[in-house]
Amino acid sequence: AWAILGETIMARTSSADSDLEPRVESNWGKPQVQAPPVVTASRKVQKIVQETVEGKPVSRAVEETVEDPLPLEQSRIRVDLDLEQRRKGLRWFATYRVGFAGRYLVRNSTASDQLTLRLVLPVPDAIYDDLVCNVSGTPVPIVMDNGAVVAKVRAAPGAVIPMEIGYRSQGLESWHYSFGENVVQVRYFRLEMRTDFDDIDF
Repeated sequence: AWAILGETIMARTSSADSDLEPRVESNWGKPQVQAPPVVTASRKVQKIVQETVEGKPVSRAVEETVEDPLPLEQSRIRVDLDLEQRRKGLRWFATYRVGFAGRYLVRNSTASDQLTLRLVLPVPDAIYDDLVCNVSGTPVPIVMDNGAVVAKVRAAPGAVIPMEIGYRSQGLESWHYSFGENVVQVRYFRLEMRTDFDDIDF
C-alpha cells in the first residue's frame, strides 16, 4: 500500500511539474546559458566564378566578403544572481534575476579595420534591461539580429580593443557561462559571481 501511494504521489508530482514549468517559463523566463562574444574582421576578396551564357562557359570576377574570427585576449566576467523563488500550484520554482557584465580584450590581428561584434543572448525572447555595449569606453550603436546583439566598429590593424557588454535579465533553475563549441584554448579568463544564496554547483 505504501509503495502504491508513493508511486501515485511521484506520478502526480511529475505530471504537475510538466504542466507548471512551461507556464513559469512563459511568465518569468527560461534557464540561461551565456556564451562569449564573437568578433570578426571583414575583408573583400576577388573570386572567379564560372557561368554558362548562351550555351558557352564564361568566367567573371565577383567580390565576396570574408569574415576572419579574432580570438579573445582577455575575459573579465561579473555576474550577480539574486534568487527570487516563485510558487506555482503547490510547487516552488527557483527563479532568479541576473546582472551580467562582460569586459573583453580583442586584438585586431588582420589588415582590415572593419570589425563586427556579435553577442548571442541566452534566450531570444527573454527580458533584457539596461543593455550596454561599449567599445574603447564609448557606447556604440547596436542592432538585434536573431537574438544577438550586433555592433559594427572600426579599429586599426594591430590594435587591442576593449569591449564591454552588459544587461539585466531573469531566468529559471540555472545560469551557465559556456565557452562555446570546439574551444581549444581560453586565455586570461576570470569570472566573479555574487549570489544571495550559499550553494553553487560548478
